[in-house]
Amino acid sequence: MEKNNFFAHWKSAAEDLGIEFVGPFDLKLPSGAHVHAPVLVRYFGGPEGMLIVPDFGLVKDLSDEIIQAGYGFSVMSEPSGIEEYDRDVFIGVLAEWGWHGPLSQKPIWLKESTDVG
Repeated sequence: MEKNNFFAHWKSAAEDLGIEFVGPFDLKLPSGAHVHAPVLVRYFGGPEGMLIVPDFGLVKDLSDEIIQAGYGFSVMSEPSGIEEYDRDVFIGVLAEWGWHGPLSQKPIWLKESTDVG
């Protein structure tokens, strides 16, 4: 898969927010099934990260196995070429998914967005 608008938006988020992502990402599950995701966001959504897929049909029959393998998944439409990266939107999405990485590496902006008091 070519680098696309998913890649461009997550690259902007990675540079701005200091997060890690891989794009594209191919996951081979224990059953032998494969999931091809335009993006994997490390440390969010599950211990192994959050898969971003453009169509629920790609993960529908594999959702339990994906979760058992330690991944989360989120279905998102590919951004259009004219949509710009929106920092607040990305922070909201990432905070909703939750941090699953080492506490020492939890981004400051995430601590600030989720800490109460």
